[in-house]
Amino acid sequence: LAQRASGISPRTPLFTSVFNYRHSGQTTTRTQDEPADGESTGMELLHAQEHTNYPLIASIDADDAGFSITCQASAPIDAEAVCAMVHAAAEAVVDALEHHPLQPLSQVPVLSAGERERVLVEWNDTARPLAGATLPELFRAQAERTPDAVALVSGDTRLTFAELDARANQLAHLLAEQGV
Repeated sequence: LAQRASGISPRTPLFTSVFNYRHSGQTTTRTQDEPADGESTGMELLHAQEHTNYPLIASIDADDAGFSITCQASAPIDAEAVCAMVHAAAEAVVDALEHHPLQPLSQVPVLSAGERERVLVEWNDTARPLAGATLPELFRAQAERTPDAVALVSGDTRLTFAELDARANQLAHLLAEQGV
């Protein structure tokens, strides 16, 4: 229903990732004296497979004994790598809570030095060579290449590159005449 109401294509996920934090407040591990699932009812679980409709789900299940992390991911996302990153981030937050409880969360280093380098430097290496031209020269070249393409939309007004270039030149001449 939310997908239909959103106007997003049915093949496009409404969410690309889900993060679950579930705290039970009690230990969920079974002792040797407790019956296994189904022993008291005569039923036994033979096989179970979780399925997700999301590209990525990371879940932290916490109880009195500690916490566990589970990640499910669709290819090409590496669920093990995501799980390791979530684990490292959770450990950093727990460590900060234990040793530096007044430290703002925004200052908790949740990435290792290597991961931080990878995210900020390697993945962010998006620099592209720029032409040695000024912005007006680049605009003029675009106007010459695609004079009839829409360059500007404001309300109901649409200007092509040629029209916008002509108006920009008119404004430049007017400003020059006034000594600006």
